[in-house]
Amino acid sequence: MTRDPGRVAGSDSLVEVAGRMRSLLVAFLPVCEPDGDLQGIIELRDLPRVCPRRGPIETTASSLAQEPAVTTWVDDPSTRFGI
Repeated sequence: MTRDPGRVAGSDSLVEVAGRMRSLLVAFLPVCEPDGDLQGIIELRDLPRVCPRRGPIETTASSLAQEPAVTTWVDDPSTRFGI
């Protein structure tokens, strides 16, 4: 596993998100809250969904992050999640 994976803050603009994706050569990035908790995932294909009234600078990563973010621990039973 990667010790410090790439991520973006929920307050980052889509311009910053696109630049981070390009520099890391990835199509997905986790969107994290200020305390580091996972807020959601943003995909490269989410970026063109910018609202026509708002540009890529005004739109934040958290507004396009897919929700809800579900995390599990190693000892969580898989039946709890319907697997």
